[in-house]
Amino acid sequence: MALQEFGWIDFWINNAGIFPFALADEITKEQIAATLDVNVEGVLFGAQAAARHMQPGSAIVNMSSVSALRVRKGRGAYCASKAAVAHLTEVLAVEFGDKGIRVNSIAPGYIDTEMTRWVQEDPAALKHALDVVPLHRLGSPEEVFGPLLFLLSDSARYVTGHSIAVDGGSRHV
Repeated sequence: MALQEFGWIDFWINNAGIFPFALADEITKEQIAATLDVNVEGVLFGAQAAARHMQPGSAIVNMSSVSALRVRKGRGAYCASKAAVAHLTEVLAVEFGDKGIRVNSIAPGYIDTEMTRWVQEDPAALKHALDVVPLHRLGSPEEVFGPLLFLLSDSARYVTGHSIAVDGGSRHV
């Protein structure tokens, strides 16, 4: 619809993801395949599809995670997939740079969404989350929106290949 009306895409956000739980010695072939399919292949193929219809000055933002930087017990498949997204973001920035397309990522921490609802429902998990976040609270989706708007804006027209952590400082703890 947008292509028919405007002829190109200015912005693209890769924001799909799954968050399986399994200890490293229990991850199944199906779990890792599904996680990599959605979290990594979705980013790659989404970016490819968008870039075909972008002009210089366009921007792609991928959703990574602080789990790309911090190990989370029982989240090996997820952590590995988000580390791949962070690195893939850098590769895409280099390769799409020749076309004038910027590619960056956002690495959210504990953000109050459906994906992290389990944290609030488990008192021990909530205590742990609040203990490892220096701001001692969960973030809101609106707090991810500001950095996203920045990365899509002309204010970031010389920013590419970076990941902005929106995590209350938890990557440092």
